[in-house]
Amino acid sequence: MRTWTQEQEELLKNVYVDSTNSELAKMFPDKTLLAIYKKARKFGFYKSKEIEFLNRSEAKKFPNENHKKSKTKKGYVMVYRPHHERSDKNGRVMEHIVVFEESTGIKVPRNCVIHHLNGDKSDNRIENLCMMEIGAHTVFHHSGKHKRDDCKKKIGEKTRKRLQDPRNHPMWKEVDMNPILSDIADGTSVKDACEKYGISKTIYYKRVRCIKNES
Repeated sequence: MRTWTQEQEELLKNVYVDSTNSELAKMFPDKTLLAIYKKARKFGFYKSKEIEFLNRSEAKKFPNENHKKSKTKKGYVMVYRPHHERSDKNGRVMEHIVVFEESTGIKVPRNCVIHHLNGDKSDNRIENLCMMEIGAHTVFHHSGKHKRDDCKKKIGEKTRKRLQDPRNHPMWKEVDMNPILSDIADGTSVKDACEKYGISKTIYYKRVRCIKNES
């Protein structure tokens, strides 16, 4: 399916090199800038350094389709705000900062952060945001981590204590060991005896150790 007419292709060849992105967008309203770029590359056309400079200047003033929301590796939402003092080299700022400042009229100081109350870093509704000092925010999360670690440690200690008695192990199986030991004493291999009585070798050896400890 042909998406470019012959007239459009001829026009692109004549104007691409010396036209800015905004000018091209007006001349080709049914095409995205990416589509225009790819078509020009196919014809072997490249913009001059002067035009590229003008395009970068326009991009800072007029957000386009390439300036949609994005997410960081940590899950924070980024929005395009090139004139914000916290914007990065690509003109992006954490959305929760923008939402808080625009909703409350309060500028977030450098020694403060915006905390997500429900823990969802992408939930930037104003009712889910609050401002905290960096130190307090660090202590809050650090304390929470210690609580989780302490809880895991206690659970681990209780589990180890409970499993000291092999009868509490999930693999423990109540079975009469007398006929099994009798068959093994008569020359049957441990493997064959375990298969005969429907237990694993692991259970067999655990029961043997248990019998030795009790004797």
